[in-house]
Amino acid sequence: MSLVFNFDELKTNEKTAPKSLLQIIRRAGSTVASSWVDGKTRRENAISFKQIHLVFADSQEAVLRVKQSGDIYQVRLNGRAIPIKHQDDYKRAIIEVIDAVDANLSKFQKKLAQTKVTLPVGIKSTVTRKEDALKQRLVELDQAIAQAQAELASARFDEALDDEEEEWIDEHDEQDEFDAQAEWDAMAGDDEATMDGDFVGHPFRGNQYKRASRQSGAAVSASQHAKRHAKTGDAKALKVAHRVAHYAHKAAAIGATGQAKKYHNKMARFHGKHGGVN
Repeated sequence: MSLVFNFDELKTNEKTAPKSLLQIIRRAGSTVASSWVDGKTRRENAISFKQIHLVFADSQEAVLRVKQSGDIYQVRLNGRAIPIKHQDDYKRAIIEVIDAVDANLSKFQKKLAQTKVTLPVGIKSTVTRKEDALKQRLVELDQAIAQAQAELASARFDEALDDEEEEWIDEHDEQDEFDAQAEWDAMAGDDEATMDGDFVGHPFRGNQYKRASRQSGAAVSASQHAKRHAKTGDAKALKVAHRVAHYAHKAAAIGATGQAKKYHNKMARFHGKHGGVN
């Protein structure tokens, strides 16, 4: 009888089982996904043994218990002991193990599908912390985007001043002008409706040029964006959104004519007040 295992040389190896064993398994047509050796000597029923772990490609695990004589005295498949006829012939014993793995596959997969996996508390808390961190990061990015939009709107206002070569006219007549607060109260957020120009101030009807119409549309969209933030309760984001809308309406007022100019002037003052713009 030729033994493949030398009990004294069977030492702990976290990376692989003995190469001679893996070679026999490969020649038998089976695949081992991972393997390792537990070199600690254990004792059970007056028998001393060491264990070799084999995880097959289908996730089934076989543990070979090797006693001091070097032969396999017991095999545990997925935690349960299975009978081995040829304990003193390692090659035939390995074939028996492979046959048992193949025969048990259907039963193993069915049991695996019925098993409910519960994450450890530590993993759950880690996932929760990561989610909270990502949510906070998202808020910070939204605020940074809003700040950038405010700066862009301000720059566009300055550019509009240069193009028109005139100062921003803050003129209004209370008798023929709508109430900005009422306009704000009636306005939908940009997540609820698409701006169609049919507001109290009718901003498009007083414009005669395409460029002025585009600026009016951008300004009203900025107001709607601020309205959405008003509904979320994020005070900081709302203030920045008011600033964006303030500069957008100022820029729109420069190119606007008639009633549209008055509309944008009024809305610019309204948003400036709530955005902390002097």
